[in-house]
Formats: sequence, structure tokens, C-alpha cells
Amino acid sequence: MEEVNRSEASALLICLDTFVSCDWNGRLYIRSRTEPEPFSGVLELLEKMESFYDGLDFPQASTVSRSFQAAPARRSRPQGGRGFARQNERQPVAWSEQEMKRERGLLATFLVRTRYRQSSTWQGQIIWMEKDEHMPFCSTLEMLRRIESALGAGPA
Repeated sequence: MEEVNRSEASALLICLDTFVSCDWNGRLYIRSRTEPEPFSGVLELLEKMESFYDGLDFPQASTVSRSFQAAPARRSRPQGGRGFARQNERQPVAWSEQEMKRERGLLATFLVRTRYRQSSTWQGQIIWMEKDEHMPFCSTLEMLRRIESALGAGPA
């Protein structure tokens, strides 16, 4: 199995297959998993992405969610000076980026590179694979709006 640094391992591919009642269905490709993660709806997609980032601890969250329910055991942060995740720590991957980029959604395909998780949201870049269009985003909501706009379903 190939190994890459954390920032490369954190690239996710969203293959959108259907858009029904203003909600998306499709597959999420995660480089460290051999099979895609199916999702039914935007919330399930976001939960899977957030769970993946938390497990990888990259990009490292600047805030911690609070809950009144019993919290699951949190994994310890890697040692790397002042509690920061080491970006260059090697991670095993099942998919090369080229293999992942060959996959396509029935409606559209987006490569998401989340660089930061600051102010309780995500910042990064989306690449609309069919058009090779690069779109930066400063929040999770902006990321969702850019995807909807690409589908012709939302404001530009």
C-alpha cells in the first residue's frame, strides 16, 4: 500500500449520482479505503467527511464540538510540538490520486481539498473534475453552494 503525507491523504472525491428534492446522493472516495462510501443526503456526506478528518486529525480542527451525550473515546493527538498535527506524517492510501480521479459521478464529480478547519467550518478548494474548474471556499456552506451552483441548482 502506498503512503503519502496527511495533506495528500485528506483529498476526497465526491461523485454525485442523483439530485432529488434538493438533496444529493452519491459516493465519497477516501484514499485510505478500498471501497467508496455511499451517502444519501448532504448531511450524511458532511458527517462522513468530518468523521474522516477527525480520524486523520488533518486538517486539525481549531474547535472541539460540545455535547450533552456521553462522548466516544477521542484518539490522542500525535506528538509534534505544541499539539499540532504533523502534516508530513505518512499515511497509507489504497488509491493513487490518478486512480481516484478516474471515478465519475452520474451528475458531477468534485475533488475536495480541505486545507483548514477554523472557526468551526472548513476552508479549501474544490475542483469540478468535468470542467477542470478550481473553486476556493471559505466555509462549508460556501463549498455546498459552489457544488449546487455547478449542478445548476443554486445561486452562483
